[in-house]
Amino acid sequence: MYTSYRPLKIVIVGGVAAGMSAAMRARRNDARCSISVIQKEDDVSFAACGLPYWIGGDVPSDDKLVIRTKKDFEQAGIRVLTAHEALSFNAIRKTIRLKELSTHKVFNLPYDRLIIATGARPQTIAAPGADLNGIFYLRSLRDGRAIDAYIRENKPKKAHIIGSGYIGLEMAEALRKRGLRVTVVEKADTLLPMAAEPIREAVMTTLLQNECRFMVRNTVLQFVGASRVTSLMLQNGGEEETDLVILATGVTPNVAFARSGGVGLGRTGAIAVNARQETNVQGVFAAGDCSEARHRIANRYTWLPLGTTANKQGQVAADNATGRPGRFEGITGTIAVKVFDYEYAATGLSLAELDKWAPGYETACITAGSRAGYYPGGAPLTVWLAFEKRSGKVLTVQMGGRDGVVKRIDVAAVALQAKMTVHDLAGADLSYAPPFAPVKDPLLLAARQAVKILETNKRR
Repeated sequence: MYTSYRPLKIVIVGGVAAGMSAAMRARRNDARCSISVIQKEDDVSFAACGLPYWIGGDVPSDDKLVIRTKKDFEQAGIRVLTAHEALSFNAIRKTIRLKELSTHKVFNLPYDRLIIATGARPQTIAAPGADLNGIFYLRSLRDGRAIDAYIRENKPKKAHIIGSGYIGLEMAEALRKRGLRVTVVEKADTLLPMAAEPIREAVMTTLLQNECRFMVRNTVLQFVGASRVTSLMLQNGGEEETDLVILATGVTPNVAFARSGGVGLGRTGAIAVNARQETNVQGVFAAGDCSEARHRIANRYTWLPLGTTANKQGQVAADNATGRPGRFEGITGTIAVKVFDYEYAATGLSLAELDKWAPGYETACITAGSRAGYYPGGAPLTVWLAFEKRSGKVLTVQMGGRDGVVKRIDVAAVALQAKMTVHDLAGADLSYAPPFAPVKDPLLLAARQAVKILETNKRR
């Protein structure tokens, strides 16, 4: 533990998952240190991933998404400066230039250790009319409240979602539950382009079954309206009437503050860190969506903004900032998303990473029942598995279905972390009971299919 005559001054720029987990960890590690958190918005700790479910009505109140309030942190001895913007920092003088947003007053705040947790910002669309009323991003509680209020006050009937990533698809379901007619617009050749082909086809079928339209190979050229959006001009030449637009075009690391003090970026454009969450600037750490993470499967740094990663990185940054050694060993890239009653989950390398880092990989794909055939409630479950051609090492597992997906993706994530081969996975001792799984579990069937492919290749 860090000890000195003068208490250590720790400043954290950014709240929510990484920043506030860092603040609480630092307080537990060192009861004497001074901790200040700088946050532009009033909400400092909330469940961002729950926003679509609150907007859709599954969560009864936005209060349920608040994890801790500013008062909670202050009672723990953590100073929280909301409505303040960190403009830049000087790594030699160890000062941060702050702006109080209500008064526009600019002042300096000294630090001994700095943790940057500035997160990610939405990728904007450079199209005329993008500032019209009725067009929203969804990154914060403030965004969610604005969308909810707009729906209640204006009673929109038609909505367009630009982008078909996880947030876009979750918002399609949320807006359908609010009674809107939904169209998803995607510039790629398919919806959910990060998913394997049989799974993304099932996602598109699910959207159609729930009366959602979609367009692929298309994007917005112009938003039309006087003060409020009324239609979209699309790349294919068509025009679509709309009452509400959600821009779900992805996010990019928010690194402007970090760069102001000479912090280096990695090849992904996010802040480069080591296993201790240290940057290239002494005494400066980074955590969460603004920073890279080592992918355990490829042993390379990548950028995958997830709340689970942000929490862990924030704790490791705080450990090292307070003099307690800690390491973040990396990610396997595990995600899960629900699209109406269809579940999609994945772990391991993305499709793009497979092509870049594991050329010549093999794949196996099976569809089997999620429960014993005679037991009610089961559904077909698709498992898509990628593995090294020579060693059989598992590289990626993707799954889709209406029952039992998340139970199995977590097994696959642990298998990847343990560097298992398809032979190892095929022999795994998984649970069996008719309400939960068949005797031959779909994950094991996919691994056995992969083993057969390996054996066939050897005989050639």
